[in-house]
Amino acid sequence: MKHGVLVVFMAVMLHEPAAASAPPPSSDNSDSISFQLALQYLWDYGLVEGAGDATDTTSNRLLFRRLRPVIKGKMLAEKFSYLLHLNLLPGSLELMDLWVDYRFFDWANVRMGQMKIPFTRYRLGSFKDLPVVDWSKPTHYFGAERQQGLMLHNGIGRPPVWEYQLGLFTGVNARASNGMGMAKVYGESVRSPSLLNDPDPALWAQMHSEIVAHLAWNPGGIDVRKPADFEGGDLRAAFGLSAAWDLDPHPQRDMRLRVAPEAEIKFHGFTAIAVAYLGFVDTLTSGEDLVLGLAGTVLQVSYLYQQRYQWGLRYTQVATLAKLLDDAREYALLRGDLSSLDPDNLLQAEHELNLGFTWFLYGTTIRWQNDVGCRWHQFQQQTRRDYLLRSQLQLVF
Repeated sequence: MKHGVLVVFMAVMLHEPAAASAPPPSSDNSDSISFQLALQYLWDYGLVEGAGDATDTTSNRLLFRRLRPVIKGKMLAEKFSYLLHLNLLPGSLELMDLWVDYRFFDWANVRMGQMKIPFTRYRLGSFKDLPVVDWSKPTHYFGAERQQGLMLHNGIGRPPVWEYQLGLFTGVNARASNGMGMAKVYGESVRSPSLLNDPDPALWAQMHSEIVAHLAWNPGGIDVRKPADFEGGDLRAAFGLSAAWDLDPHPQRDMRLRVAPEAEIKFHGFTAIAVAYLGFVDTLTSGEDLVLGLAGTVLQVSYLYQQRYQWGLRYTQVATLAKLLDDAREYALLRGDLSSLDPDNLLQAEHELNLGFTWFLYGTTIRWQNDVGCRWHQFQQQTRRDYLLRSQLQLVF
């Protein structure tokens, strides 16, 4: 705790507050390199309702949630850019992003390396800008996860009015934290091949190419990079559509097709975001292809006032549909996993509702985030609820 306080104190003494909106691009053509750090220190309290007659349990944790250094830069008259992004938490030393990007034209840039696949602008945003403490359940089920690959785009970091990204990726999830819906339904465990302290190189050999595309319309000067209306102004709206097609999905791990339409509205400090997810799968036991197996929703509103305080409300839902649930049950029967056949373990849907408050203590360099929430897990014969209370100090410079 003392170390965390010292880091915050040094940041305040040595750095000016970050601007409310992203700085304009450099006007010169010189090469550049910059170093950034994102640190989150979290208090997480939870009450978990027991199954059946089981006793409720509580958790009470104080931990470093993220410690993320970033090195990035530009060369060759700003046509060539690069980024290295690591996670340095003890026991979870991990490569997050490592890519190079070349701008042939304003409308044609090529990026190569490990990166988030361009599946929804909502997920292409950063954890640093969320109006509640962390990501939602649909990102855990549907992604976008990080993969290695090649992507063509027209400015993913500074999206124009008509925005596009088109990529060919390995299909191998680099991190076992998002895009894990299929593994969860079938009860499969997945490791992260990008862990530097305990890698699993065999996962990289399981390449099964995936094509991912995102197209969006961002008129009226709306800034879709952050889910807060720092720029202010009259009504602005953006609309997007994402799709990911896996050419040879891994059984119990990958969806064949993911589709996600989304919309965003901003108006004088108010922001509303809506995302819908559809996941189509190939079943194992019945041999059916392109079965609609998963569906999800994100509904999020926030209000920023005085450029210093922000309220956020988010509801999310994920449903495992009947054909996928039946297939997972049959698969469990074939492997003799009788615990998965217990009606109390057949998870049909997950819902989450969070109310958050953020206080920007020093521009966007230091912010204090708090939220309360409820998660309810809908099983075949009962619904169980979790209640959570979280408080997080975030430092970004």
